[in-house]
Amino acid sequence: MLIVLPYLGLVLGAKQGEWLEPSRLVTLFRAAGPQRRYKILDTSVIIDGRVADVCETGFVDGTLVIPQFVLRNCSSLPTSADSLKRNRGRRGLDILQKIQKDVRDRGRHLDMDFPEVKEVDLKLIELARHCRERSSPTTST
Repeated sequence: MLIVLPYLGLVLGAKQGEWLEPSRLVTLFRAAGPQRRYKILDTSVIIDGRVADVCETGFVDGTLVIPQFVLRNCSSLPTSADSLKRNRGRRGLDILQKIQKDVRDRGRHLDMDFPEVKEVDLKLIELARHCRERSSPTTST
């Protein structure tokens, strides 16, 4: 018995080795509370408009997050000199109004900004990292 049981433990441990990783063992002892899910919207997603239709059906789970810098970007497009950008900007603002009506209880405007980062796409990446680390961004409705 002293030889067979340790041998079986080694064989099973080798087959199920991913459970023996320290990072996975730590998760076994954490409190299994509800995990928040955030969907951070970008300017192009808003202008595209399909997200409003998906929100209308109730298919999106979690909280929709629209950062303030994305709102500023959308609101600056209708004043552009380029007619294509103007039309896209107007459409984006219409879609934003539609989204806000559909998901009042599940939508958040995020006031957080990253002044050291200049591009909107890089700000979105930083925001996603921050939300992932904190698991709950500071939001205001």
